[in-house]
Amino acid sequence: MPDNFIQQPENTQNYNRYAYVLNNPLMYTDPSGELIFTTAVLIGALVAATTYTMTALLADVPFSVGGLVKATFIGAASAAVTFGIGSGAENLFANFFSRAAFQAVAHGTFQGTMTAISGGKFWSGFAAGALSSIASSAWQGGGATSNYHGVGKFANSDVV
Repeated sequence: MPDNFIQQPENTQNYNRYAYVLNNPLMYTDPSGELIFTTAVLIGALVAATTYTMTALLADVPFSVGGLVKATFIGAASAAVTFGIGSGAENLFANFFSRAAFQAVAHGTFQGTMTAISGGKFWSGFAAGALSSIASSAWQGGGATSNYHGVGKFANSDVV
C-alpha cells in the first residue's frame, strides 16, 4: 500500500508514494507511518537529559535523579509542543509568510511561558523563541522557494 503522507514537501522523493521511507527501507522503518511525533519527543527528552547530565558534570553542579527526571520531562514536553506548533501551522496556512508568522508568535509565546515558569523574564524567552523560529523559517523558506520557483526568480524577487 502506498504511503499517503508527504513528510517533507521540499524533498521531491517524497512525492513518489511507492518510495517508502526515502526509498531506503533497510535504513528507516515506520510500519504505521506515525512514528515521527514519537521520534521528536524522544529526541527532545534525550537532548534534555544529556544537557542536564553534562552541565552537572562540567559545571560542577550537583546532580540529582529528580533534576534529571524533571529535565527529561520538560525536554519531551517542549519537543511535543514545538512539533505540534509546526504541524499545526503546516495544516492551517498554505502561505509561507502566514505560516512563519504564526510559528514565530506561537514559539515565542511558548518559550516565553517556559522561561517565566523557570523564573526568568517572559519577554526574554519570547524573543528567543520567536527569533529562532523566524531564523528557522527563513532557512527553510529560502531553500523551498528556490526549489519551487527557481533560484533566478527568487533572487530577482519576482516571486511573492
